[in-house]
Amino acid sequence: MPEKSIRNKNLVRNVIRGFYLLVLLFSSRALVYADILSDRLNAVGTSTNQVDLVNNVISLAIPIGVFSLIGLMVSAGYIMLTSEGNPEKIAEARSIIVNALIGFGLVGLAVAILLLINNVLQLPGVNP
Repeated sequence: MPEKSIRNKNLVRNVIRGFYLLVLLFSSRALVYADILSDRLNAVGTSTNQVDLVNNVISLAIPIGVFSLIGLMVSAGYIMLTSEGNPEKIAEARSIIVNALIGFGLVGLAVAILLLINNVLQLPGVNP
């Protein structure tokens, strides 16, 4: 039992160190990107025509999809790391990974459909 406790402490310590390094690496960029996302979110609500709405939805959907994918992958990775060989936990983590990839694929497909509609209708000014 003491070895298992030491392993768990080391795992928690390494996860905290990794999270700390990620925060240090991406903290300045995250603040700037969060400001950009808030501007995009406000722009969706103030769209005056269809072209602006399509532009704003496309520019907002991709970052939200990426953030969701990263969050779900980290969550699934944590569940898998702490499963200790439990097949139910490993299956749960795999299910989260598959669902995250399917969701991100659907976001990409939705953006592709919007761009296809734009190309068919020849809407001026749509810039993804």
